[in-house]
Amino acid sequence: MSFPPYPQEMPVEGVYSTVPPQGQFGVATVVKPLSPLAITALVLGIISLLLSWIPILHNLIFILALIATVVAILAVVQTRPDMTHRGSGIAITSLVISILAIVVVFGSQAMYPKANGKAFGAPFVSSRASKGAATSDVVQLENGKVTIEVKKVEESVDDQEGEPTVAVTLKITNNDTSSLNPFAYYVEVSQNKAALDSAVYSDNLMPEGYEPFADLEELPAGKSMTLVKGYVLRDAAAPVTLMIDSTVPSTKAFKKEYSLQ
Repeated sequence: MSFPPYPQEMPVEGVYSTVPPQGQFGVATVVKPLSPLAITALVLGIISLLLSWIPILHNLIFILALIATVVAILAVVQTRPDMTHRGSGIAITSLVISILAIVVVFGSQAMYPKANGKAFGAPFVSSRASKGAATSDVVQLENGKVTIEVKKVEESVDDQEGEPTVAVTLKITNNDTSSLNPFAYYVEVSQNKAALDSAVYSDNLMPEGYEPFADLEELPAGKSMTLVKGYVLRDAAAPVTLMIDSTVPSTKAFKKEYSLQ
């Protein structure tokens, strides 16, 4: 019969102290590092939620909240018990906040135009003569699933800051069997190779046919809609270049220059 070894005796300042041998109590617990994805998703989600009520920022905040949602999903996977990082609670919280931000964006964008309509009535359209010309250019996207007809590109009313703008009128037709996501295509207007910023109009002065946030609405299968988009001009006399393409850039993008004179 054998006995366990006695603890080692070590002299400490003239006296003896018993210290258990190395490894007596097993291997020390390793603490997992906190997931950087979880922290990133939480920050992006909180920013998205805080700014989701601002109508002017709806497009930007939707994209930011979408990114936060994707990062949060990756963080949830990264912080599973069998993975190398901790922070599962933070990851799940950030996912909930990001999804809530997306819901708020869509909810507020639906309420804002209605509130404006009740408060201000029908928008006033300036009687100032528009400069530009009607066109009949037709763009086919997604192998014919989407048809975009350029109806007009013309100088329009000033924005809420008093800056001159150009209004682009498009007729969009969904030839597919499912609804058209508004982010499946994009429209860009530029001058001198510099992209123009989207115009923000006052509630009582806007282009004819213009509806705020109409470009964020899904288009049902087999339906058409007329969309008016406004852009702030850098030079009231210079021509503008219109580009229309799928969200994933292709070699078949539509690009044409229009004169405003």
